[in-house]
Amino acid sequence: MDCGDIQLAWYGLTTLTFATARASETEEETIKRGIKISPTKWTDIKEVNVLDKRLTWYAYDSKRERRVVPVDSLY
Repeated sequence: MDCGDIQLAWYGLTTLTFATARASETEEETIKRGIKISPTKWTDIKEVNVLDKRLTWYAYDSKRERRVVPVDSLY
């Protein structure tokens, strides 16, 4: 899934992961860009409120272990 120059790998309705936007970009450069994602229960972009305090935002971190966040566990 491309979002401007950001690339996210999206696998059906179950998985969303970071991918480096540029093959030449280092992890530090990716982190400096400040891109974060947050899983939500919302299904329509019109429902999204990025300021909602219930959201947990994740930045790229190659050292973080895989994390499963079931939608039913969200707020």
